[in-house]
Amino acid sequence: MVLYQTIKNYGIPECLYSDYRTVFQSNKKELSIEEELQGKQIENTRFTNMLKHNGIDIISTTNPMVKGRIERL
Repeated sequence: MVLYQTIKNYGIPECLYSDYRTVFQSNKKELSIEEELQGKQIENTRFTNMLKHNGIDIISTTNPMVKGRIERL
């Protein structure tokens, strides 16, 4: 609902800045080198797929200094 209201009031954002919640990013760890060489990719969540479909990039971080910035916004 927050994203809906943001788009309704201000238009589609260029990107979203978030922490690593499972709604934003898959909770699967990094791929091994063998998996990358096989062409496997980490599966996106439905929310991330919806963002990509609408041309919205997502930036996620685990850095505590940056997470404070996210929470203030």
